[in-house]
Amino acid sequence: MKRGQKKRRKLKPYSPEVGGGRYPFVAIVGRPNVGKSTLFNRFVGQRLAIEEATAGTTRDRLAAIVPIENGRAIEVCDMGGLGGTGDAFDRDVNIQIDLAIDYADLILFLVDARAGMTPLDESISRRLLKTGKPIVIAANKCETTELEATAGEFYSLGLPSEVFAISAREGDGKGELLEAIVAELDAHDLFSVDVDPQEEPPSEAGVGDAGDEGAGQEGAGQEGAGQEGAGQEGAGQEGAEPEGAESEGAESEGAEQEGAEDEDDDVLSALPMRPMRLAIVGRRNVGKSTFLNQVLGEERVIASPTPGTTRDAVDVRVTVDGKDLILIDTAGIRKRGRVDDHIELISHGRTQLALRRSDAALLFLDCVLDVRNLDKRLAGLIREEHKACVIVANKWDLVEEQMTPEDFADYVSKMLPNLRYAPVVAISSLRGDNAIDAVKVAQDLYEQSMIRIGTGVLNRSLSAAIRLRRPRPYRNVIGKIFFGTQIATNPVTLLLFVNDPQLFPHSYRRFLQNQLRKDLPWEEVPIKLVFRARESLYRKGGGLAERVRRMHALADKATWIENSPSENVRAIEDTLDLTSVQAVLLDTFDNEDPSEDPIAASPEKDDK
Repeated sequence: MKRGQKKRRKLKPYSPEVGGGRYPFVAIVGRPNVGKSTLFNRFVGQRLAIEEATAGTTRDRLAAIVPIENGRAIEVCDMGGLGGTGDAFDRDVNIQIDLAIDYADLILFLVDARAGMTPLDESISRRLLKTGKPIVIAANKCETTELEATAGEFYSLGLPSEVFAISAREGDGKGELLEAIVAELDAHDLFSVDVDPQEEPPSEAGVGDAGDEGAGQEGAGQEGAGQEGAGQEGAGQEGAEPEGAESEGAESEGAEQEGAEDEDDDVLSALPMRPMRLAIVGRRNVGKSTFLNQVLGEERVIASPTPGTTRDAVDVRVTVDGKDLILIDTAGIRKRGRVDDHIELISHGRTQLALRRSDAALLFLDCVLDVRNLDKRLAGLIREEHKACVIVANKWDLVEEQMTPEDFADYVSKMLPNLRYAPVVAISSLRGDNAIDAVKVAQDLYEQSMIRIGTGVLNRSLSAAIRLRRPRPYRNVIGKIFFGTQIATNPVTLLLFVNDPQLFPHSYRRFLQNQLRKDLPWEEVPIKLVFRARESLYRKGGGLAERVRRMHALADKATWIENSPSENVRAIEDTLDLTSVQAVLLDTFDNEDPSEDPIAASPEKDDK
C-alpha cells in the first residue's frame, strides 16, 4: 500500500443474536403504524426490521437479543399490527401475533400519542388484560412536551403499568422503558429461564459485535503493521518455492523422507465453530418460507402462494442433529424493473445483506420452471461472496416421474457453471421430503469450509498443479508462484506470493481452484485465491533494517540444517504454521484493496 493511502474496509452487516427460548421473551404489541419496528430497531441497535410509514409493512415475527446490565439479556420480538390493514395477509399476520403473545413472558403495549387513544387501542388492552401476563405500556411519538402531556390519557385503559412517554425515532425515553421492562421481569422472576452454561449473553457493546467475527479482522490490527508481512514474505520466498527446477528438486528430496518422519502439517484441523447461519435465497414463490416451516415443524413464518409474502429477513434458531444453526428466511428476488414499491426494493437489499452475513446458502430453484437469468444472478452473488452453497431443487414431487436428480444436476451444472462444485438436493417443501437432508448437507459444507491445512500440504498441491499446467507467458514473462499459505477459513482464503498477479488470468485461477478442490478437503466449497506480488527486499524505502530484523526473528524460531535444503524448506513451512505468523499475514494483507491484485478486482466470468 502506498504511503499516505487510506485503508478501505468492506463493512459487513451485523447478524442478530437469536435466543431460541434462552432468554425472557418480550413481545411488542400494538395497532398498525404506531412505530413497533422503529422501537425494535432502537432496542437492537441496528435496522433489522423495515421501517416504513405504510401500515402493514411488517408481516412476520422478527426477534433479536438485547443485552442489559449484569451480563443479562432479553429477547425482543417485532410483529405486525393487531387489527389488520384490510389486505390479504391480515389473517396470517394475526395468527403470528397470537403465537407471539402466547409465547411471550412480558408484553410491551405500544400506542401512538399523536393519534391519541382509539377504540382499537381499548380493544387491544382488554385482550391483553385477559392473558394475565405482565404488561408495560409506552406512548410513542412524544417528540414535544405537549405530546408527552397528552400521553396521560392512556391511563384510562386500566393497565397495571405506568405510561412511558418515548420517541422511538429519536431514542428519547428508551433507557427508562428498558429499566421498567427489566424491573417487571425481575418482579415476576422471569430471568430464571434456563440458559446454556457454555453460551454467554451478548456484550453490552452491541449485539452486532457478537455476530460479526470477520469485521474485526478486516480492520483491527492493520494500522501500523504495514511492514510486518514483508519479513514472512521474504523468508518464505528464499526456501519454499513450489515453482521452478529448484523447488521440484527440493520437493523430491522431501518426498523420500516423507514416510520416515511425522509431519504436523499433514494433519487437517477444524476450528471451533459457532452456530452456522444459513441463508435461504431464491426467486419469488419457490417455497422458501414453506421449507423453513417444515424444518421447524411449526408455522414460524407466513407461507402463502401469493408472491412477495416475505419482506424482512427473518432469523430463526433451530437444532438439527444436535447442532444449533440459524436459518435466515429472505424475500424473493425479481427484476428491478418489476418492483412494485419502495418496500420491495428494500426487501431485495435485505436479501443481499442476509446472504453476505451468512456462512452458507441454500439456493432454491423451481423444478417446474427453467433456470432463468434471475437464478444466474443469485448464483453470481453467492459466488462473489464466496459462500458455500447447496442448490435445492424444490417441488420435486411434481417432476419426480419425468427426470432423475442426476439429470437435473447435470442441467444445473450447465446453466450455473460458476456453482458447478455445489451439491444438488431434490426436495419437496410442501410434503417435507428431504428438507432436513438439505440442511445437513449445508452443515457438512460449513464444516468443510472451516478446515485449515498446513502450508506444506498446500504448497505440494500447488506444485502438482503447476507441473500439470503452467500459466501462459505474457510479454515473454511466465507467472511464478513462490509460496502459498492459508490465511482464513469460511471462506477458505489462500494467499499466494507470485512475481506478478497480472500474469495469472481468470482462466488459470479457475484451474488452480479446481485442482485444489481435487487434492485438498475443499471439494464442494469455494476457494478464494489472493495474489500478492513479491517485493524486493532491497527496494528503496523498503525499511531494510526492519525487514532483516523480522527475518532473523523467524529464523530463530525455525530449525536450520546445513546442506539440507529439503529440511530447511520444511522448517520454514512449520514456522509459517505458527498462529502468530498467520495473524501477521492476515493483518498485513488487505485483500479488499484492488491495487494489490488488479485481476481479482475485476468481475469474474463464468466457467466455460
